[in-house]
Amino acid sequence: MSARRWLVVTAVLIAVLIALAALAMALRPSEVAFDPDTPEGTVQRYVVAVIDGDLALARSTFAADLAARCPASSFAARVREGLWWGEAVDRDEWHVLLLETATLSDGQVRLRVRVERLAAAPPFDVGTRTSEHAFVLAFEDGAWRLTSFDWPSPCF
Repeated sequence: MSARRWLVVTAVLIAVLIALAALAMALRPSEVAFDPDTPEGTVQRYVVAVIDGDLALARSTFAADLAARCPASSFAARVREGLWWGEAVDRDEWHVLLLETATLSDGQVRLRVRVERLAAAPPFDVGTRTSEHAFVLAFEDGAWRLTSFDWPSPCF
């Protein structure tokens, strides 16, 4: 095969790879924005705040009883422990999928979510860490507030 033919084949392969990468990015699911006045919106606000490191905003979603059981310093320690904060955290590494919303007999709402984090430990380990978690919310003081959660690490 001539050098020119190799060059054309290589250029075509590179173009195909670029087109496939662009297609994959275009088909990637976009973030769903839930109504902030719903249980789903409250959990979304909490999760995004935790990932972004805004622990004050995350704690603002707590019901009064949970806030008393989980003071700011304890919550911060649990977040550091549960999110591998020794590594840089990038929101694009995280994907949270709502699996189920259920109303409990006492009027509280339980949401089950799947949390996925793209994890890379060079040079050979690249993969996704996946886990399922539950959040329980109650309507308190005119808003949905967390009464319990187990992500990134539960407060008792």
